[in-house]
Amino acid sequence: MQLKPTSVRLHTLLAVSLFMGLSGTGRSQVQPNEPITLGKPFFKSLIIPGWGERSLGFTERANKFVTVEASIWVGYGLMHVLHDRTHDEMIQMSVSKASVNPSGKSNSYYDDVGNYRDLSSYNEQMLRDRNPFLTYPENQGYEWSWPSETDRQSFKDVKFKRNLYSHFAGYLLGGITINHLVSAIDAIWLQKNDMILQAVPMLEGEVQGMIFTLNF
Repeated sequence: MQLKPTSVRLHTLLAVSLFMGLSGTGRSQVQPNEPITLGKPFFKSLIIPGWGERSLGFTERANKFVTVEASIWVGYGLMHVLHDRTHDEMIQMSVSKASVNPSGKSNSYYDDVGNYRDLSSYNEQMLRDRNPFLTYPENQGYEWSWPSETDRQSFKDVKFKRNLYSHFAGYLLGGITINHLVSAIDAIWLQKNDMILQAVPMLEGEVQGMIFTLNF
């Protein structure tokens, strides 16, 4: 007897639902005989990471969040200092090598300075691209001229480092935000001792999967 292959299309659905009872009926791990109030520790840690944990008596855990927060701020300050230094270096290089007048110039202007040998080359390219509104007026302080491609490339390298430091500073600010959120959620987690994780199978037509519900 020969069996014919059959094609069965299976779809897997994974749904995760988190139910957080902010008025909560759980008990504090620190004070088990009193009803918990989620609001205060949550917002404390949201404002200052570790504050909520410390108010619940978890000093060592709080210190970890404080250490992370301090480290990120130190890193952000370092990136900011390096950005400013490389920005000044970039300006000085453009002035000394390409005769740029830095007064009132935008970041996009320095992008153009790094991408073209001189003002005439830039304006000609903009006209060829039919973008006359992007040209710079001549004899009004927008002139530049690189003596060599090596100097222009060195300028672009410095500008790249400046932009890199700026991006890193932005990532660190995002890390600070994440640290605040994680600490706030952690403060809620520490107050709960009645967490229940339920897994319910879901079979509905061709859709198969599990629904996970975390109640606390």
